[in-house]
Amino acid sequence: MGRRIIFTLNLTFLLILLFALVLFSIKARANYSVAHCKLSYDSCSFYNCAEQEFQCGNRGYFQKIAAPLCQPNLYSTRADTSVRHFTRLVRMCLQKQVLRMAPFANSCDSIKDLALDSHVSCFASAGFCELNASQRIHIFKNPFQFLKISSPQKMLSISNQIFAICRAKKDLPVTRPTSEVGI
Repeated sequence: MGRRIIFTLNLTFLLILLFALVLFSIKARANYSVAHCKLSYDSCSFYNCAEQEFQCGNRGYFQKIAAPLCQPNLYSTRADTSVRHFTRLVRMCLQKQVLRMAPFANSCDSIKDLALDSHVSCFASAGFCELNASQRIHIFKNPFQFLKISSPQKMLSISNQIFAICRAKKDLPVTRPTSEVGI
C-alpha cells in the first residue's frame, strides 16, 4: 500500500511538472520579438531573422510570402528609378510593420494575417498610386507568383484595397490656396 501511494505521488508530481513545462513553453512562444532583426531598404535578411524567431517554416509568412516577394525586385536592373525607389520604400515599410506587430502576434497565422494586411498601407504610402501602368506591371511581373504564395481571395482583397486608395486619390478635389479678402 505504501509503495502505491509513493508511485501515485511521483506520477502526480511528474504530470504537474509536465503540465507546467507545456504551459511555460506556450506562454514563452507567445512573446515574439524581432527587435534584434536589422531593418534594411536593400536587403531581405530581416525576414530570415524574423523566421528564426517565429519558426513558421516554409508555409509561414516569412519563407512563403515575404522572402519571395521581397527578392524579385531586389536586384532588378531593368526597373526604372521610380520603381526601384518604390520597392525600397515598400521593403522598409513592410519590415517596420512586422517589427511593430510581432509582439502582438500569438501564432504563425496571426503574423501572416497582420503582415499581409499591412501591404495595403505600405503600397499606398510608398507611392504605388503615383506610378504609371508600365511601372505597376513591372512590380507585378508575374501575377501567378502572388497566387502561389497566398490565397487568391486574400491577394484579390489586397489589390482591390490598394486600387481603391488610388481611385480615391484621383477623385480627391484639387484644393487651391485661397486668399483672404479683407474689408
